[in-house]
Amino acid sequence: MAARFAVCSLIVLVTGYDVVAAPLGTAFTYQGQLKISGVPANGVYDFEFRLYDLGSGGAQLGNMVPKNDVLVENGLITTTLDFGNVFDGNQRFLEVRVRNGASTGAYTPLTPRQELTATPNALFALGGPVGSGPWQTSGSNIFNTNAGNVGIGTTTPAFPLTLQTPPSAFGFLHTDGNRSLATYLTPGECRFGSLGGNDSLEFMTFALTRMTITPAGYVGIGTATPAFPLTLQTPPSAFGFLHTDGSRSLATYLTPGECRFGSLGGNDSLAFMTVAATRMTITPGGNVGIGTGSPGNTLTVAGPNNFGAASGSLELLNTTPGTGRSFLIGSAQQGLFQIADVTAGGATRLVLNASGIVGIGTATPNAATQLNVVTNGSGFQAVRGDAANGNGVVGTSATGGYGATAGISLAADSGIGVYGQADAGVNAIGVSGHSTQGTGVTAEGLRIGLYATTSNGVFPNVAGQFVGDVDVVGEFHVSGTKQFRIDHPHDPENKYLTHYCTEGPEPLNVYRGTIRLDADGQAEVNLPDYFEDINKDFTYSLTAIGTPMPNLHIAAEVADNRFQIAGGTPGGKVCWQVSGVRNDLYLRRHGAPVETLKPADERGKYQHPELYGKPENMATHYRTHSKDAGQSSAPATTSGTREAADADGK
Repeated sequence: MAARFAVCSLIVLVTGYDVVAAPLGTAFTYQGQLKISGVPANGVYDFEFRLYDLGSGGAQLGNMVPKNDVLVENGLITTTLDFGNVFDGNQRFLEVRVRNGASTGAYTPLTPRQELTATPNALFALGGPVGSGPWQTSGSNIFNTNAGNVGIGTTTPAFPLTLQTPPSAFGFLHTDGNRSLATYLTPGECRFGSLGGNDSLEFMTFALTRMTITPAGYVGIGTATPAFPLTLQTPPSAFGFLHTDGSRSLATYLTPGECRFGSLGGNDSLAFMTVAATRMTITPGGNVGIGTGSPGNTLTVAGPNNFGAASGSLELLNTTPGTGRSFLIGSAQQGLFQIADVTAGGATRLVLNASGIVGIGTATPNAATQLNVVTNGSGFQAVRGDAANGNGVVGTSATGGYGATAGISLAADSGIGVYGQADAGVNAIGVSGHSTQGTGVTAEGLRIGLYATTSNGVFPNVAGQFVGDVDVVGEFHVSGTKQFRIDHPHDPENKYLTHYCTEGPEPLNVYRGTIRLDADGQAEVNLPDYFEDINKDFTYSLTAIGTPMPNLHIAAEVADNRFQIAGGTPGGKVCWQVSGVRNDLYLRRHGAPVETLKPADERGKYQHPELYGKPENMATHYRTHSKDAGQSSAPATTSGTREAADADGK
């Protein structure tokens, strides 16, 4: 079988002479790696080296350089080449031919030709042995007598020194070996600063530091150790920030016992704004205006909708310890006069609209429904309605269908904002949400965003059923089994077929496939290009197909998202499998703990207390309102008033 030669990892280095002690010659050091059929070579080989001006074809430059009996160890070739004074700044390509050192036969050319990098061409840039370059030396200095502009990366410099790079590249670099100062250009940004993770960037005048940017991005003016994103440090009783247009000035001033911010002119108001719009004004006379720039009283709150957090409101605050409360009072849109209890989380207490209708617990009262009950203790319901032949609670609906309802619970624990109950048939729905464009039902909680449970009954029960795709952003915990279930292919009308997940104490990704071995009983398996980005700690499995392969083994483990198989039967078929422990960014941040302590409020409880002979209320998921929340009061009896409300709600 003919050997297949290949050279990779070409490195070209100029021979390292001291520029001051002696001029450089035209020789340079060549290093490469010789492989035979993909395996690094060992032994003695003969080489022929030729230099061309093109990657294929073209003219040969200088003489062929023979190198006989070169010792190659683990594929490494090191030798010195000298083609003479043939480097003038243009591209050069090296052709390599090889044969076994003990042979006198023909050489095998290695393709493609290797393009030489800029290092040998630096012989021309430095002047070389013929002194044709533009740079000259004087002692330990190097200089250029060119009277024009100097260009690096460009042949048309427009300034005394022009440094041109491709987009998203570094340019200027000043380093002492430990820290570096550099420039970097990328579309939309021009950067200048330090590269080291522990080095600040300082700006100075008269050899004194005036401004500092720390590695964390904090900016300090007057201090080299800023503790905040922008720190301006001055001596006591001094101005700091100043913004002036020559006629008026806005400034900060610190003096013992006072921190001041405001205007300096006697006729200038101080205005506070967001989104470039003035929100509050303090006049030179001291009047404060919210929603107006010309307050006529000590405090003026103005606006078309001056109620709530999004607009202006008047807050009444009683600071009596233990009993004090805060209320918002304002006039909302459509002429609503509104009072809200800030202490109770901004709950609406009273609304009076332009028609004289009063709403308690709702911001939108109407003639048909004005009921919103706010809970104030465990076991109470925020909203409850009972109807024998209609909706229990009716909101507003343009089509006469189901209305919108809202419930607010202020209980310290176990309160229910909205409770729905339906007991008539297996298709009854306690709470339903629907949206044609957005989200039908959303849930958010400090500990549990959505809680669902099922009661024991005569039907198979599930706490949640999802029809469609389900996304889980975070961890997915199951105390039972994880499984897929489909209609049984042999009896789809009456049976299910269930398969279960394989589990273990570490998160694994599994990749598998089959491959045909080459004539040497070897193969290279290419894995996805993201494989090593998201996996670590690999394990391998190989299975011979059709014939025993006792020497089948992993010749080279995963590197550059591929691994090598060897020792098999030429042309044989092999099934392979690689497993890796997940190592993506999420796992690196959060890990995959196996044994963890329960949260404090779950300790002493069980996921399945019945397995340990414990009562139901010892369950971690036990909720007192899960079964009896709807039973805190009996349904109201049907009356003429309720029937009228139900009819109106429809």
